[in-house]
Amino acid sequence: MKYGLSDKQLQEIKEILASYESVEKAVLFGSRAIDTYKEASDVDIAIKGEKADWSLAITIKEHLEEETYLPFFFDVVAYGSVESEELKQHIDGKGKVLFEREMSEWREVRLESVLEVKYGKDHKKLQDGLVPCYGTGGIMRYVNNELYDEESILIPRKGSLNNIYYLDEPFWTVDTLFWTKIDKDKVVTKFLFYQLTLIDFTILNVGSAVPSLTVPVLNEIDISLPPLPEQKAIAEVLSSLDDKIDLLHRQNKTLEQMAETLFRQWFVEEDGEDWGEGVLGDFFIVKTGKKNSNYGTDDGKYPFFTCSQKSILAPDYSFDGNAILLAGNGDFNIKRYSGKFEAYQRTYVLMPHEKKYFGFLYVLMKYFLNEITSGHQGSVINFITKGMIENFTVKLPKESQNTDQAFKELDEIFEKVDSNQKQIHTLQSLRDTLLPKLISGEVRIASNG
Repeated sequence: MKYGLSDKQLQEIKEILASYESVEKAVLFGSRAIDTYKEASDVDIAIKGEKADWSLAITIKEHLEEETYLPFFFDVVAYGSVESEELKQHIDGKGKVLFEREMSEWREVRLESVLEVKYGKDHKKLQDGLVPCYGTGGIMRYVNNELYDEESILIPRKGSLNNIYYLDEPFWTVDTLFWTKIDKDKVVTKFLFYQLTLIDFTILNVGSAVPSLTVPVLNEIDISLPPLPEQKAIAEVLSSLDDKIDLLHRQNKTLEQMAETLFRQWFVEEDGEDWGEGVLGDFFIVKTGKKNSNYGTDDGKYPFFTCSQKSILAPDYSFDGNAILLAGNGDFNIKRYSGKFEAYQRTYVLMPHEKKYFGFLYVLMKYFLNEITSGHQGSVINFITKGMIENFTVKLPKESQNTDQAFKELDEIFEKVDSNQKQIHTLQSLRDTLLPKLISGEVRIASNG
């Protein structure tokens, strides 16, 4: 006899509770939980779960009282609907767990069973506004109308097929990008988004000249889903990491803007008569990388800087130190890096003679980049030559305590940027490790029912 219930009675109650899939957990509370009950005391039960509401509580109460021979009155409450904090504290502190659903096996379903794929529409007749208009490559413009204003996942119809987007705001999509209506009774949108990011949509390409996806192809994708509470818990873990990464990226953007403002104040706006002219070659040696783009590897150990915005990885390194990386063609982007790295043969490696110039020269190169790459008399150029960098003339103040202070302040800003970047790398590695393990069920998360 436990809680004033026989083993047979207790087992029957547990089986009834287990028959309702929305009940993730059931807790006995009141006099029977704290051993002050009388023979005729009610059996008080709190049910927990994503969909365990007051309506379900009434249904279970009627089941226990009217469809069994159990000689008790039952008081069944939905924990999520309880308004009294005192009662919640009693349930949490004094309650006894009657039933707790084990993490069920993941079920495999077709994508079409949890979402509806919708077509984007032409945006050309829309006026400018505040609603983001998305294409396959991201935000194209802001318009005055919306296609949808709830959570959605955007999937490319044409173009870069792996550019998947999660949105939780009003939006418009053009006709090269699908949008989706999510069945939130079956799937947590953010969880589904993370799951879809693991799919290589290029293998589902049905186009020839232009990579393409179709609605039937998307509908037939098989996905695996855990119970909703576990989906929510997984999405929260991964979203937390992404939010921290995004915050650090935004901090770095602000820090770089601060550095550019400081540079302009010290080295542009205060142009004095005693300022002298010099060339960039006075501050650093201009080198170039020696590797072809195919030198990169997925499992490389060192950053490999090419002419693209993002670096890849290389198995070895040719450079070690503080360096400013300038793409010799393409969009002529500029990066900075401290440590061991490799560089593409069309990437210029600028290594300052003195460490104190590192932050200053990085901002200076960004500030004068358009002039460096404009060619003679503003003509358009396709690539940068070594001489264009080394011989570029700049007007600067004579070095003094003031300039040294500016150099120091710029370096301190970029030390913070580097610290943030290390945190970003750590968090990204953790997320990339956890993502496939959580989404596949290899690592399980207990949800709070």
